[in-house]
Amino acid sequence: MTKPKKKPFIIGCSGWSYADWRGIFYPKDLPMRLWFDYYQQHFKVIEINATFYRFFPKKVYLKWYAQADPGLMYVIKVPRVISHYKRLKNCKRLIKLFCKSANLLKDKLALLLLQLPPSFQCDLLVLEKAILSFDNPKKLVIEFRNKTWLTDETLTLLKKYGCTYCAADSPDSVLKVWVTSKTGYIRLHGRKEWFNYKYTKKELMEVAMIAKKMLKHGAMKVFILFNNDYYAYAVQNAKTIEIMLRNKVKL
Repeated sequence: MTKPKKKPFIIGCSGWSYADWRGIFYPKDLPMRLWFDYYQQHFKVIEINATFYRFFPKKVYLKWYAQADPGLMYVIKVPRVISHYKRLKNCKRLIKLFCKSANLLKDKLALLLLQLPPSFQCDLLVLEKAILSFDNPKKLVIEFRNKTWLTDETLTLLKKYGCTYCAADSPDSVLKVWVTSKTGYIRLHGRKEWFNYKYTKKELMEVAMIAKKMLKHGAMKVFILFNNDYYAYAVQNAKTIEIMLRNKVKL
């Protein structure tokens, strides 16, 4: 008996606990304590952005692990003290501390998202040293927000350690079909406005096409995460692109 083929596209949202999702995605009478369970009935991956703002104790990670159904995966965002305040310098101890916490998610930890600030210009030596501080560089997906990083040298460095390039779509960036590992990663913030933007069907078809191209460029799976969370645009767009890819819409 052959095993069922794994789906190459893993679609979800950046966070789940947004008040303005009530009545649009979450039923009006559904208590907030049940929102996470409702979310994971619809999606199999979720970005945890709360870890960007502070370190969480062990018990929080254990709770995240316990509440996740089989098949749900987490993408955990690297704390800003590492990426934005220290700018990857002299932070080996903090990275190790973060990894120790993230590893409590065991098999439910998909990736670690390292988002670099717009003012952080390319410094490959600093980046390489930081990459080597992570327990498993192959779990690392990196989002660059300064164009000086978008070079062949950066891609070569990511490929060297098996890190994943984050293809980000925002008012300040355009999607690129760059694959540096066995994983593709697309992060959608809103094309014309940050967060408060609903992608059109035509734009979602473009995203779907890029995701398919990533498979042709060597990715075995592609994560598609929506961060346009205002008014539940993220879940609406995620549902639409999921249908497009599942039904093999001609792109």
